[in-house]
Amino acid sequence: MDLIGCISKVLKISRDEVIENSKSLGSGLTYYWSPVRGGLSLIVDEKGDYLAASSSISLDNLLEEYKKGEKVKNLFTEFYVMINEYTVSPGNRGDDVLYGVNDGKIFKSGRSEGVVEEGKVEAIKRIINDNLEKVKIICNKPVQNYKGGRQEILKIKINGDIYSLFGNTSDSEMKVLYQQLKDEIRKIIFEKY
Repeated sequence: MDLIGCISKVLKISRDEVIENSKSLGSGLTYYWSPVRGGLSLIVDEKGDYLAASSSISLDNLLEEYKKGEKVKNLFTEFYVMINEYTVSPGNRGDDVLYGVNDGKIFKSGRSEGVVEEGKVEAIKRIINDNLEKVKIICNKPVQNYKGGRQEILKIKINGDIYSLFGNTSDSEMKVLYQQLKDEIRKIIFEKY
C-alpha cells in the first residue's frame, strides 16, 4: 500500500511535495496540505483513514472533525462516491447533506449506514461507469470563474483515480453533470430499491 502515492493523488501534488508539506500530529496522525492557494489539506493515520478539507479550514477544526469520525474515508478504498448537496428548507438557513458510497457501504448525512446494500452500490457503480468518460473530461479541465470558495460537491474514486467537481463555478457543463449524477444517485440511496 503506497500511502504517499495515494495522498499525492488526493492533493494533486508530487510525492516530494507531499513529504515537504507534512507535519506529524502524534498518535499516528499526520497533517498534509497542498501548497497551492485553495488546495486541500488532510489528516491521515497509518491505515490510510483520512479526512480532507479546503485549506480555509484550520488544522484544529479539521482535527476535531477527524476525531468525530463521521466523515472519515480510507485512501485505499477502491470505489467511493460522495455528493455534497446544500439544502434549504422553510425556516432553515440550509444544511449540507452528504451521501454516497464508501467501502462498499451506503452513507447518508456523513454517517455510514453500516449495511452493505449490494444492489444500491452496484447500481451507483453502473451510473459512474456509464458516465466515466464525461467525468474524466469535465473533472480534469481547468476551472475558471469561481464565485467564492471552492467547496467539493462531488468526489469519485474509481480504479485508483480520483475526480472532483467543485461548487460555485460558472461552468455549465460541470453544473449539468453534477445535477445529473446527483439526481440519479440520490434516487437510489434515498428510495426503496
